[in-house]
Amino acid sequence: MLVAARPRSPEERNYTSWDRARLSVVVPIGVIVAVAIVCIVVAVLSSAQRADVMAVEHEKSLLSRALSNEGERVLREVESVATAAPTVDNVRARFNYDWTVQRVGLLLARNFEHDYVVVLDGADRPLLTMSSRNAADTAWFADGHADLSGLLDYMRGRAPDMPDAIRLSQASLSEGGAHPVAAVIGRFLHRPAIIAAAAVRSTAPVPSALDTTAPIVLSVRFIDRDVLADIASQLRLTHLRKIDGADLPPNDSIYTLTDPHGGIIARFAWTPKQPGAEIVASVVPFVAVALAGFALLAAFVLRYMRRTAVAIAAGETRLRHLAMHDPLCGLPNRIFFSERL
Repeated sequence: MLVAARPRSPEERNYTSWDRARLSVVVPIGVIVAVAIVCIVVAVLSSAQRADVMAVEHEKSLLSRALSNEGERVLREVESVATAAPTVDNVRARFNYDWTVQRVGLLLARNFEHDYVVVLDGADRPLLTMSSRNAADTAWFADGHADLSGLLDYMRGRAPDMPDAIRLSQASLSEGGAHPVAAVIGRFLHRPAIIAAAAVRSTAPVPSALDTTAPIVLSVRFIDRDVLADIASQLRLTHLRKIDGADLPPNDSIYTLTDPHGGIIARFAWTPKQPGAEIVASVVPFVAVALAGFALLAAFVLRYMRRTAVAIAAGETRLRHLAMHDPLCGLPNRIFFSERL
């Protein structure tokens, strides 16, 4: 016995048409919109992160250059005092202690804010030692002589380089012999400091490379809170400070100052600028508008396709009825009979 197939209702046929249209058109459109949204978000976030990284690297470069500039400034101040004609007369030709205290020691310590000043004779014996806090302070030279030995050996021509410090002064044209000036960033008395020295040159026409017994004016300027405050003001670095193993906030950056052998001279930290956050903040409104536009467009397309599918399904139902019924009397025709059979 043959069982006639149950004819599908118009609602079932409408649903089937809409389901096919959704699978063939709506799903690809949804995937394209989702991919576009993800690409926009990823592009914005990656650009912001890259901008933050570049900003930190730029600030590290500026900090390094600022420390070098500070060292060069200290060297210029020492050299201007050591090479002056009165200094040659009162230090090298005939040592005048009172004049040296007033015009060398106090000038560098008080006027230029250097922390320690020492004048050495040709045998590296101190003729004058003083600090900015105490003009009669002499104990510091014995404690810090080991930290100055590399610089003194370089200036006297006993060593070709200063491996335990960052050299700031330019190398002299001669490969060997004495050097008239030298400046480094290193550690002095267990603190990061700028150490600058200049020889009191002779009035005789003696090449500086051969003048190995010239008196030396040496000055120490610690990289302390005041120096860092000046650098932070110039570079607009927020909360620039020296750290010694303290816990660092997660959003701060670190710049490690190392010597040529990799030894750590000092570590500095500051709160970096975050242009990436500014980029995100400026782009978020446009991204939100774009996402809203995508959502409205998707809703409009889905609504239009649903209405179109319903209209197509209704037309198919009408055409099917006309094909299976007589147009005059409305009775089923042979096609209807054959399909049922």
